[in-house]
Amino acid sequence: MCNRWRLQRLRVLALGGLAIPIALATLLLGGSNTLAYHVGAKWQDTTSVLYYIDPNLDSTLTSGASSSVEAAASKWNTSRMILVRTYSSHPNIISTANFTSSQPCYIADPYNTVGVNCVYANNTTISRNAIYFNTYYSWNTAGIVDCGAKRWDVMASALHEFGHSYELKDSPAGHPEAVMSYRCSLLRDLAEDDKNGATQIYGIRTGWEDGFALGEINTIAYALNVRGYGGLSSPELGRRGTEFGATPVSGNWMELLAGEALSSQAYAYMRLFTSANDSGTQRNYLTIKPGMRLKWFQYNYQQRTMSVDFRMTDGSTLRDSGLTTTSGLPVHPAWRHNSPTRQWFFNEIDLSPLANKTIDQWMIAYDNSQTGWQYVFRAYFDNVRVEY
Repeated sequence: MCNRWRLQRLRVLALGGLAIPIALATLLLGGSNTLAYHVGAKWQDTTSVLYYIDPNLDSTLTSGASSSVEAAASKWNTSRMILVRTYSSHPNIISTANFTSSQPCYIADPYNTVGVNCVYANNTTISRNAIYFNTYYSWNTAGIVDCGAKRWDVMASALHEFGHSYELKDSPAGHPEAVMSYRCSLLRDLAEDDKNGATQIYGIRTGWEDGFALGEINTIAYALNVRGYGGLSSPELGRRGTEFGATPVSGNWMELLAGEALSSQAYAYMRLFTSANDSGTQRNYLTIKPGMRLKWFQYNYQQRTMSVDFRMTDGSTLRDSGLTTTSGLPVHPAWRHNSPTRQWFFNEIDLSPLANKTIDQWMIAYDNSQTGWQYVFRAYFDNVRVEY
């Protein structure tokens, strides 16, 4: 029997008034059924976490180790959470240690510890992180894992340790496909359980780039007196490249909402993400916590009464919450008739008043019920995300 991954929160050290929770990913028999999701300490007020890769990584582990770590970072970059970036010098390090003779942090059983992640934090905020690979193991970049011979793939370990560096716990036994599972296996791609855990901590995040969560296409949640743009039968929702003078804020893609209002009372609420298909390719339950902020960029090409919206499990919605953006713009699409046109503008909403409610469906919506505007509408959305 192969040993299994198991997360151990071994002890908390005190250093200069800073509490240091030490979380280790180890190879041990057994493990708990703790969910991957975690709402404790996290990286705060940032969109990017920088890591310094030890320049000796390739010579100490194996040729190509650094590029394998960077490939693992790239996987997390497209998981709807904060970005991982390598940097020439930074306190967050990725390095090696012989755990049998030197221990970067407390380890119960160094002989059965593949990699270790040390998180330095207080009760709410992670301040520093370190990932170490155990040189007692034989490392490769060929996708070979042999627990008995203590052979391990760099990318598989880096993926798992990056997850722990964001305070993801090990996935339960019901998700053996997950990188954050604690079993002995070769996993080099994130599963939906991994992405869902990241989303629950850091919120929805998509720029509609390749590898990001793209959402549903042309799916109507509810609509009235609308048809498609240019005479098409139904409104459109889906990603687009540069068009109609609009260029994505970043990357190559942005999200389009387009259609035509046929009367002075018309709306189209287009479903983007929903928990209804959690068993498929998307999982979007998100419990709102104090301090969460919804952010996105919007470009109104024709008409203005469009916005991001979501529904919560109690049936309430963002649009009817009475919240406004930090610039004072209402969140209800029908009341956004004063928003700019033919330029990108930034939206940010403090979701704290909705704390402890759970989002189960995301939408992008058009609604003319306050203006009575008719004819075609078209807008673009980019870098939609929830952050702390």
